[in-house]
Amino acid sequence: MSLATPSYWWPDPGKPQGLSVALKKFALYPASLVYGQIVARRMRQPGTSGMVPVVCVGNFVAGGAGKTPTAMAVYDALEDVGMTPAFVTRGYGGTLATTSFRVDHERHQADEVGDEPLLLARKGPTFVGPERLKSIESAAEFGATCTIFDDGLQNPAIHKNLSIAVVDAEMSVGNGMCHPAGPLRAPVTSQLRHVDVVVMIGKGPRSHSVVRQAARRGVPVLASTLEMTIPEHLFGQPIHAFCGLGHPPKFFNRLKAAGLDVVEETAYPDHHPFSVDDAHALMKTAKDRKALLVTTEKDGMRFVGHDGALGELDAATTQIPAKLVFEDSSYLRSLLRQAIDRWKRELALVQIG
Repeated sequence: MSLATPSYWWPDPGKPQGLSVALKKFALYPASLVYGQIVARRMRQPGTSGMVPVVCVGNFVAGGAGKTPTAMAVYDALEDVGMTPAFVTRGYGGTLATTSFRVDHERHQADEVGDEPLLLARKGPTFVGPERLKSIESAAEFGATCTIFDDGLQNPAIHKNLSIAVVDAEMSVGNGMCHPAGPLRAPVTSQLRHVDVVVMIGKGPRSHSVVRQAARRGVPVLASTLEMTIPEHLFGQPIHAFCGLGHPPKFFNRLKAAGLDVVEETAYPDHHPFSVDDAHALMKTAKDRKALLVTTEKDGMRFVGHDGALGELDAATTQIPAKLVFEDSSYLRSLLRQAIDRWKRELALVQIG
């Protein structure tokens, strides 16, 4: 299944919306109030502590905000402070994610475990399953001394020792309304009560409201940038860029800003499962335009390891990896140390009791 978000969730300030769009958005406003209140109330429920510390990397909105590269950067920071981390995730769209197990990035495919877990598994041990507590136990038995939740900020089932909310500065929280009228899962003020630090990716005026709300609640905001590694052979060549992300234009615009000659753009919904027809269409268009196929590393997970047309698409496509770089990584490491020390003290008190 793939997700296409309504255009009015992410309005362009320079383009006025039509009357029909405005009416549709405000017709959904009462439902959005109810939905936001339900999620906010659910987030207040107490969670169960895991066998090892839990660091949650989530976002305020539905759709891509940069969670996965942030989780991978947190993995590096945890290693820097002497921990042995592992990823724990639900496994969006994976047919095998009915019980807890470790993802094998050389054996599994995205339709079995989800595209994000497959990408995370290239970085470090990754466990998927519907019951995250069991996945934490599996990770601890494997030897992990800390787990990273990829998503799960709004899920109260597990107690988080440190919660990180990721915000894309360019998109921020969209129209500021809750689902279904907007992309928010709950009001920002309600979610900030459960957040220890906001990671702001990039810069943009839309992010100012989140920064102000975080400041009022005393939640620190950590600046960061998403850096793409573009191979030299792509420069000076016509590029056919394609992706299935929450906001495809961001990827296309970053390629252009890096100096690539993007002559063709093909956008799919988030988590789009690439089909044989998609592969044929992409390769035909690239051939007609005499262009090189380029996509994100996350999108590439959805056809890597396949045979036939999808295998041909994999061979013909250059994947662009993205790495999150913190403006002050030492501050993040300090927050992680503090969270781990608190967990150790709490565990000691429980053992004494």
